[in-house]
Amino acid sequence: MTYVPSAWARLVAVLAAAWAIQVGSVGRGADVPGLRILADQGKIEIDGRVARQDVYAEQLKGVLEYVATCDGGKIYESLFILQPKAEEILAACQQLGLKRGKPALDEGAGKHTMPEGQGVILWVRLKQGDKESVRRAEDYIRDEKTTATMPHCEWAYIGSEDVEDPASGKKVPQVAVVKNIVSLHHQDPGVLIQNPLPTATDQSKHHANKTILPKAGTSLTLIVEIPKRGPVVAGAVSLHAFVSGRVQGVGFREFTQRSAKQLKLSGWVKNLPDGRVEILAEGDEKALAEFEKAIRTGPRPAKVEKVDVTRGKATGLYDRFDVI
Repeated sequence: MTYVPSAWARLVAVLAAAWAIQVGSVGRGADVPGLRILADQGKIEIDGRVARQDVYAEQLKGVLEYVATCDGGKIYESLFILQPKAEEILAACQQLGLKRGKPALDEGAGKHTMPEGQGVILWVRLKQGDKESVRRAEDYIRDEKTTATMPHCEWAYIGSEDVEDPASGKKVPQVAVVKNIVSLHHQDPGVLIQNPLPTATDQSKHHANKTILPKAGTSLTLIVEIPKRGPVVAGAVSLHAFVSGRVQGVGFREFTQRSAKQLKLSGWVKNLPDGRVEILAEGDEKALAEFEKAIRTGPRPAKVEKVDVTRGKATGLYDRFDVI
């Protein structure tokens, strides 16, 4: 019986060939419109535009799934649409030295593995008239319920999983097919960059921050930067705590954030659905000891009944302390 490749198989084969050509040309330093590799600065600049929001307002209710996609991806659930092809962006990331990591994984029974990959910082540069602004990408994303913007963090570069071309049996990067680049959730292993925060498991959480987001079609540049830093500061450790009692609706998170800032700690604090408060803080051991004393007491209206604390190695993922 003669095997006739399906339409999907033929499409994947064509994309695989195109991807191979693009990787080769970009790797040799060819000029790709809308894409600049600044190797000496550890950056990639990718031109694009602001996506139209609320395309399917009734169905999606404003929920975002992606920070950035390419044309042909889920542009109706994204903040930004990038000009180059997905395979060109992948090749540029590889040329910059970014290595493939591991995507997040849902194993069922409440077991969830966070993404593993090299940390990158995402910036958005906008020029409107004579004015130019550069902001963290997180500033354009907010929680519709709390109105808080997304905490600044280092995003996980996972480099896209491979999918098999049924016609040739060869592996091709899934990003060349799906064309989604930066995801806010953990359900798409084919993207290049995933949200590293635990809140990424909630797919309904992220919305556009329309107070600063320009109108659809506005030109922009997404900057992917490898942070310039040495290893995590010697002696830096982390504290992961779950606080029980009367700790929600009493200013506990704001108290925690103030305490962390005074002690120059980074990380985050958030309410949990079961009434507890979860905290992750990183910094100097002595500062963390003082911080632990503070959260065991809490603000005056609170009543702390139990604090479960584990200590670990600092990750260096956070550059400030956020209320999530």
